[in-house]
Amino acid sequence: AKGSQEQVFDSLMIRSLTANCKPPLWEGDLICESGTWRFADRPNGPLKLWLRLDHRNKPPVGKYAFGADVATGSGATNSVIAGANAVTGEKVLEYARADIEPTLFAELAVPLVEMFTDGAGEPGLLCWETPGPGQMFGRRVIELGFRRIYFRTTDNPLNPVRQNVPGWNNQPASKLELILSYR
Repeated sequence: AKGSQEQVFDSLMIRSLTANCKPPLWEGDLICESGTWRFADRPNGPLKLWLRLDHRNKPPVGKYAFGADVATGSGATNSVIAGANAVTGEKVLEYARADIEPTLFAELAVPLVEMFTDGAGEPGLLCWETPGPGQMFGRRVIELGFRRIYFRTTDNPLNPVRQNVPGWNNQPASKLELILSYR
């Protein structure tokens, strides 16, 4: 069995944090019309936002980061992209669908992330889990010319050096480090 032997997160802290959870402010989808991507209202849609769009139907300028967990698109599990305000850590976005293939998911993720820009017009940072279908997703992201992506660093915490390998590798040591940092 691969199960955890001990509880990583304190149950009282979890209860405290979930008490402050808020429902999304907006639900819908991202659609492309005549080559232009836009947010479209759709109750219970796959896209949820925890921020208000401006008068042009655009997200507010800010510093954003996005993480994607890519599934095969067979309908068994969701492919998910989640976004956060990189300054405050607040969740701003979630997109989840079980019926979208990895390359099509990349073709949706890139324009979605590009809509969330900073003061210089740079899009948010995108990271994805690389094993399995994440490889196809990442290859397509790069083919599309998107370059604001997370690159792995060496494991030396005293001297982390950026590698030329995009995405996050979910090896056991990486997972443990992520979970403990998150805690």
